[in-house]
Amino acid sequence: DGAEVVPPYIPHSYRGTVDIFLHVTNATNHMINVFWVDYKGKHVLKGTMRPNQTFTQTTWIDHPWVFEDANDQRVYLYYVPYRVIPTLPTAPTLSPDGETGMHKFRLLPPNANDEFNIAIEDRIMPFPAMTHLHQPLYGITWTLTHMSRCMTTDDPSVDTLQKYLTNIIKSPEYVKYRQIR
Repeated sequence: DGAEVVPPYIPHSYRGTVDIFLHVTNATNHMINVFWVDYKGKHVLKGTMRPNQTFTQTTWIDHPWVFEDANDQRVYLYYVPYRVIPTLPTAPTLSPDGETGMHKFRLLPPNANDEFNIAIEDRIMPFPAMTHLHQPLYGITWTLTHMSRCMTTDDPSVDTLQKYLTNIIKSPEYVKYRQIR
């Protein structure tokens, strides 16, 4: 039919330049195998997590990881760290060495109505947002926290918006704080 055929993409690791520390806790009742996807796309077993056990590993940005059920090989999660998230005292993202960026999350049993095999709890980047940021105050607080990660001296508008929102949160009874101009 003349259509161009694109071969399937095979995830694999690339030579890394930015290291990252994985900190994953198994909060399910299942044994979970943890695989690193090597440079040729092969899954290399790096460990098995028992329930309530934590897996830690230094890896690289863009190195894929696979978390699967140890009994039936059902894939729970394909995970590829793609960036280092700047740290804050109120929401730290550094590993125990204080220098390496950290991705820290928990694998949870899925909710009853979920179509997924696993749920994820990530306090830095909550997903789905509707579940974790279900009240406006939570959403505003999360936004302020992450805006401060990106603040630069070149953009005073971010600082101004943060001050407005902080005043609204701390003193919602004052109408003047809710009248953003």
